[in-house]
Amino acid sequence: MRWLILSLFCLLSLPCYANGKKSESVVSFHLETNQNAGKRLTFDFEIAGKKRMFDKSAVLTHRDFIAFSTFPADDGTFGVSFLIKPVPAKRFYNLMNQARGLYLLAQVNGRFPDVVLIDEPVADQTVVIWRGVTAAEIKQYDEVLPRLEAYKKALEEKNRK
Repeated sequence: MRWLILSLFCLLSLPCYANGKKSESVVSFHLETNQNAGKRLTFDFEIAGKKRMFDKSAVLTHRDFIAFSTFPADDGTFGVSFLIKPVPAKRFYNLMNQARGLYLLAQVNGRFPDVVLIDEPVADQTVVIWRGVTAAEIKQYDEVLPRLEAYKKALEEKNRK
């Protein structure tokens, strides 16, 4: 009987706990790693019929972004460009400089919409998912991040003062 009351209390208090929280779309970028890395620290992903290993720990996450902008992709989905905060942008630049020739895999809400081959480091503080983002995910981004245009406009107004 105690367990029943405790279970009901937990179930009924759960919506109160989540009340007021914004839905957060989880975005992360994972770097390809070598075959010598441990299985606990990596996961496999197939690219062009070849199995490749990626670090489970992300090199960038949604908490590293300042703003975003969207564009239509060729496959009918959307692409998203994220502006990276200054400190993570420096870290990302240095990492991409060392990782030329490796793949960078985007993860959005647990799925992998896009992967890119790193040919040069990102110098403009942006990282792009070129395709595979849905309109519902963009609505989630709107709840937690400003659009790039609005961010730049607010920054200009702040600098005028």
